[in-house]
Amino acid sequence: MQYNPITTWDQLPNSVQILSEPNKGRGLYATRDFQEKELIFSERPLACQLKSTPTSTGHRNCGNCLRFLGPFLDLFELLCSDLKRDLPPPEALEALSTYVPKLQVPTLCPDCSTKFCKDCFPVAQELYHSILCTREKSFDSSKSLLEFLRLSEKNPWLRLEVGAKLLAIIVTRVRKAKLPLNSAIDIVVGRFASASARRVFASIPEIEKLIISSLEYLKPAFSVTNPEELGNILSIEFWDSVLGTIAINNRQIIIHSPMHRYFENALKNLDSSPYFLPLKISVNRRFGSLPPAIGTGFFSGYSIMNHSCNANTVTGLDLYSEIYDLDDHFARSYVYAKRLIKKGEEITSCYIDVKNKSVQE
Repeated sequence: MQYNPITTWDQLPNSVQILSEPNKGRGLYATRDFQEKELIFSERPLACQLKSTPTSTGHRNCGNCLRFLGPFLDLFELLCSDLKRDLPPPEALEALSTYVPKLQVPTLCPDCSTKFCKDCFPVAQELYHSILCTREKSFDSSKSLLEFLRLSEKNPWLRLEVGAKLLAIIVTRVRKAKLPLNSAIDIVVGRFASASARRVFASIPEIEKLIISSLEYLKPAFSVTNPEELGNILSIEFWDSVLGTIAINNRQIIIHSPMHRYFENALKNLDSSPYFLPLKISVNRRFGSLPPAIGTGFFSGYSIMNHSCNANTVTGLDLYSEIYDLDDHFARSYVYAKRLIKKGEEITSCYIDVKNKSVQE
């Protein structure tokens, strides 16, 4: 079944449940025993954004799932341009055709030309892109959204695009799925943010100014004709709360470039090529090895887990890395039992690097 957070999100398995405790709030608890190294659950990001790419001259990543898109030659051209190298002649490129990985050709939004996977575009359009597309609105709204995106690019650490997608998904739930406003908020933002929550960034004037500006740029996109429909969703208090929730619960997503396989499989067999050997040398000098694209994502299930310096879970592939599997089209976070977890025990995660001795719980 295709993943569609309008009607459902990656449902947590029956082996875990969300409970509230006095003076502590909500957390995730085991409904059965988990053995050491057993997979507790996995999930896709509800919203994510790209932070950096292997080249500075552009990117070919899906705007929804962040995977690299083809054709492969376009990625190759970006790399050559970034290294200030001429593109090899067609006959040389043709010789490498057997080594070129197959990549999905992007589907472009007809209004704003944002790149998506073929499967991602209809989902993104239904979830949030119809609200956040820069050319589906009036001139003033489009101009305002473009300013929002510029602000997001200049301040990627604020993860404004992830926040905007979450707001849009909440509004979509309210309008299309006919969910009550509080229910939509509760599901989408991991049961943390609320319009009455403490403003996380209010004590930092420089950041608060950026947040206020970003919300003003974002508001026109929602075309609110009935203010009561959205309650306080577009208030600075709620926007601050959402961004604070993302800051605490975001996960890094690593998307390895298909260029890795290209250099490993093709260039090792063509080291003597007068066209490709200089390019390989340039890559090694510039990067050491070609870096991946880096994204950031918000995972609903992970956001429910409370912090412990003595956490009973690990995420990704090992204790200190956040590596995700792109085999099922989306990045996916995995949560494993670090030790035996008994039925009724809270499932926790360590938000910090416990190797850093200057950090105390």
